[in-house]
Amino acid sequence: MDLLELLYVSTAQHIMLDQELKLILEQSRAYNSQNNVTGMLIYSNGAFMQLLEGKPEEVINLYNKISRDPRHEKISKIYERETDSRRLGEWSMGYLSQEDLSKMKMPPGYKDLSDPNFNLHQYFNANENEYFCDYIIKNSKQMLQ
Repeated sequence: MDLLELLYVSTAQHIMLDQELKLILEQSRAYNSQNNVTGMLIYSNGAFMQLLEGKPEEVINLYNKISRDPRHEKISKIYERETDSRRLGEWSMGYLSQEDLSKMKMPPGYKDLSDPNFNLHQYFNANENEYFCDYIIKNSKQMLQ
């Protein structure tokens, strides 16, 4: 197991404008490409969820850098696990918006992501559910191909 996968959620300091999100994605893609990190960012109703994968030292360094970023707060690591392969290896940084999430059909028992009051950070604080994360990642890959 040569790779590390880390998932966190956080709350934005303010509702992000499209221009701000575009800049974050541009910076993330450039940094990740240079450092062989892959992942996915979801932004919904003022909250972020991000999955990072790569060599452990690169992922940990990036997570520590992200943790100090003043654009968000209440950073909660959902999980960190070793893995043999990348799930998002083709993406320097994939991205899903609230609109993308609203199109995703959730399995029975899970909150409807099309709810305009859905908040990733609050949801994970209550559930910390890896199955939910896996489900979103799997469906994100299908939506963004």
